[in-house]
Amino acid sequence: PSSALYGADALGGVINIITKKPQKKIEATMTGQGGSHGYWALDASGSGRLGTAYYSLFGGKDASSGYRVNSDYDKTLTGGKIGYDFSKDTSLELAANYSEKEIGVPGSTSYPSATARQWNRNADGGLVFRSKPVKDLDMRFGLNGYQYKLLYPSEQSAHKTNGASTE
Repeated sequence: PSSALYGADALGGVINIITKKPQKKIEATMTGQGGSHGYWALDASGSGRLGTAYYSLFGGKDASSGYRVNSDYDKTLTGGKIGYDFSKDTSLELAANYSEKEIGVPGSTSYPSATARQWNRNADGGLVFRSKPVKDLDMRFGLNGYQYKLLYPSEQSAHKTNGASTE
């Protein structure tokens, strides 16, 4: 139920979320939000089923001007999956996700930084084969990959032109 990770009394765990496969031919949603400090968000998703094949796509964007100098952020998230059901108990699924964030790093309140930035670029994907060959045996074979980048550009390269960094 739990295991020690690092140090005395440190615990860790896993939450396994299994999303449902699309059942309808086509389904789509779109939501928007707004708030103080220039906050806004827009999310869209779509899914569907074509016989024994199915798909699910999503995308989202949110941003804020921040509540103090250089505390703004801009985030984009996209992803999707496609799959095929060979039978009621056997399927193959390919999924991929990508996110990027640019965040202002304002520093302490006594020494604010007007140009320090943090950039995150994350991509992951996987191919999964699922099968239930007999009543009490569920099998899953997967191949997964990911790439995570966290950058803190130098003060000189943080000055950008048309969204491109010199670093």
